[in-house]
Amino acid sequence: FVSSFNGIDKIRTSAIPLPYVQLVNTLLMLYLFLIPFALVPQWGYATCVPSTIVSLAMLGINAVAKEIQDPYGDDVNDIPLHKFEDSIALDTGMELHVFDSKAFPNPNLFLVDINQKDYQLSAIVSRAAA
Repeated sequence: FVSSFNGIDKIRTSAIPLPYVQLVNTLLMLYLFLIPFALVPQWGYATCVPSTIVSLAMLGINAVAKEIQDPYGDDVNDIPLHKFEDSIALDTGMELHVFDSKAFPNPNLFLVDINQKDYQLSAIVSRAAA
Protein backbone atom coordinates (compact mmCIF):
# COMPACT_ATOMS: atom_id res chain seq x y z
CA PHE A 1 0.00 0.00 0.00
CA VAL A 2 2.73 2.47 0.93
CA SER A 3 4.73 1.76 -2.22
CA SER A 4 1.58 2.34 -4.33
CA PHE A 5 0.97 5.65 -2.57
CA ASN A 6 4.58 6.67 -3.12
CA GLY A 7 4.28 5.81 -6.82
CA ILE A 8 1.11 7.91 -7.17
CA ASP A 9 2.70 10.77 -5.28
CA LYS A 10 5.82 10.60 -7.45
CA ILE A 11 3.71 10.82 -10.61
CA ARG A 12 1.71 13.72 -9.17
CA THR A 13 4.68 15.77 -8.00
CA SER A 14 7.14 15.07 -10.84
CA ALA A 15 6.76 17.83 -13.39
CA ILE A 16 8.04 17.66 -16.92
CA PRO A 17 10.97 20.10 -17.19
CA LEU A 18 10.05 23.38 -18.86
CA PRO A 19 12.97 23.31 -21.37
CA TYR A 20 11.77 19.90 -22.58
CA VAL A 21 8.21 21.20 -23.09
CA GLN A 22 9.50 24.28 -24.91
CA LEU A 23 11.78 22.19 -27.12
CA VAL A 24 8.98 19.78 -28.04
CA ASN A 25 6.60 22.64 -28.86
CA THR A 26 9.24 24.48 -30.91
CA LEU A 27 10.18 21.36 -32.89
CA LEU A 28 6.51 20.56 -33.45
CA MET A 29 5.80 24.02 -34.84
CA LEU A 30 8.93 23.86 -37.02
CA TYR A 31 7.85 20.45 -38.35
CA LEU A 32 4.32 21.68 -39.05
CA PHE A 33 5.72 24.73 -40.84
CA LEU A 34 8.09 22.65 -43.02
CA ILE A 35 5.81 19.68 -43.85
CA PRO A 36 4.00 21.50 -46.71
CA PHE A 37 7.34 22.16 -48.46
CA ALA A 38 8.13 18.44 -48.34
CA LEU A 39 4.71 17.51 -49.74
CA VAL A 40 4.65 19.99 -52.66
CA PRO A 41 6.55 17.74 -55.15
CA GLN A 42 4.01 14.93 -54.76
CA TRP A 43 0.78 16.84 -54.10
CA GLY A 44 1.22 20.13 -55.96
CA TYR A 45 -1.63 22.54 -55.28
CA ALA A 46 -3.42 19.94 -53.14
CA THR A 47 -0.65 20.08 -50.51
CA CYS A 48 -3.02 21.74 -48.04
CA VAL A 49 -5.05 18.51 -47.67
CA PRO A 50 -2.34 16.16 -46.33
CA SER A 51 -0.54 18.94 -44.45
CA THR A 52 -3.80 19.83 -42.66
CA ILE A 53 -4.40 16.19 -41.76
CA VAL A 54 -0.84 15.77 -40.48
CA SER A 55 -1.05 19.05 -38.55
CA LEU A 56 -4.33 18.11 -36.87
CA ALA A 57 -2.95 14.68 -35.95
CA MET A 58 0.26 16.08 -34.46
CA LEU A 59 -1.51 18.87 -32.57
CA GLY A 60 -4.05 16.32 -31.31
CA ILE A 61 -1.29 14.07 -29.98
CA ASN A 62 0.28 17.09 -28.27
CA ALA A 63 -3.07 18.02 -26.69
CA VAL A 64 -3.56 14.46 -25.41
CA ALA A 65 -0.04 14.49 -23.95
CA LYS A 66 -0.83 17.72 -22.09
CA GLU A 67 -4.09 16.26 -20.79
CA ILE A 68 -2.55 13.07 -19.41
CA GLN A 69 0.45 14.88 -17.95
CA ASP A 70 -1.44 15.29 -14.64
CA PRO A 71 -3.84 12.36 -14.25
CA TYR A 72 -4.83 13.23 -10.67
CA GLY A 73 -7.19 16.18 -10.51
CA ASP A 74 -10.81 17.20 -10.91
CA ASP A 75 -11.07 17.20 -14.69
CA VAL A 76 -13.44 14.87 -16.53
CA ASN A 77 -10.61 12.66 -17.81
CA ASP A 78 -8.74 12.37 -14.51
CA ILE A 79 -8.50 9.27 -12.35
CA PRO A 80 -11.17 9.43 -9.57
CA LEU A 81 -8.86 9.17 -6.57
CA HIS A 82 -11.61 10.18 -4.13
CA LYS A 83 -13.34 6.84 -4.78
CA PHE A 84 -10.11 5.01 -3.98
CA GLU A 85 -9.67 7.12 -0.84
CA ASP A 86 -13.17 6.26 0.38
CA SER A 87 -12.52 2.56 -0.24
CA ILE A 88 -9.21 2.69 1.63
CA ALA A 89 -10.88 4.55 4.49
CA LEU A 90 -13.58 1.88 4.76
CA ASP A 91 -11.03 -0.94 4.61
CA THR A 92 -8.92 0.76 7.27
CA GLY A 93 -11.96 1.17 9.50
CA MET A 94 -12.82 -2.51 9.09
CA GLU A 95 -9.26 -3.54 9.91
CA LEU A 96 -9.18 -1.37 13.03
CA HIS A 97 -12.61 -2.63 14.18
CA VAL A 98 -13.54 0.94 15.04
CA PHE A 99 -17.21 0.72 14.22
CA ASP A 100 -20.03 -1.65 15.01
CA SER A 101 -20.49 -4.36 12.38
CA LYS A 102 -24.24 -3.61 12.18
CA ALA A 103 -23.79 0.03 11.19
CA PHE A 104 -22.40 1.10 7.88
CA PRO A 105 -19.34 3.29 8.51
CA ASN A 106 -19.13 6.92 7.48
CA PRO A 107 -15.98 7.23 5.33
CA ASN A 108 -15.54 10.88 6.36
CA LEU A 109 -14.62 9.69 9.84
CA PHE A 110 -11.45 8.12 8.51
CA LEU A 111 -10.34 10.75 5.99
CA VAL A 112 -7.46 12.98 7.02
CA ASP A 113 -5.46 15.65 5.27
CA ILE A 114 -2.00 14.17 4.79
CA ASN A 115 -0.57 17.66 4.37
CA GLN A 116 -1.20 18.35 8.06
CA LYS A 117 1.85 17.63 10.15
CA ASP A 118 -0.02 16.85 13.36
CA TYR A 119 -2.44 14.09 12.34
CA GLN A 120 -2.22 10.89 14.33
CA LEU A 121 -3.91 7.54 14.00
CA SER A 122 -5.10 7.68 17.61
CA ALA A 123 -6.97 10.91 16.89
CA ILE A 124 -8.69 9.28 13.91
CA VAL A 125 -9.66 6.23 15.95
CA SER A 126 -11.01 8.29 18.84
CA ARG A 127 -12.97 10.50 16.43
CA ALA A 128 -14.44 7.43 14.69
CA ALA A 129 -15.30 5.68 17.94
CA ALA A 130 -17.22 8.71 19.22
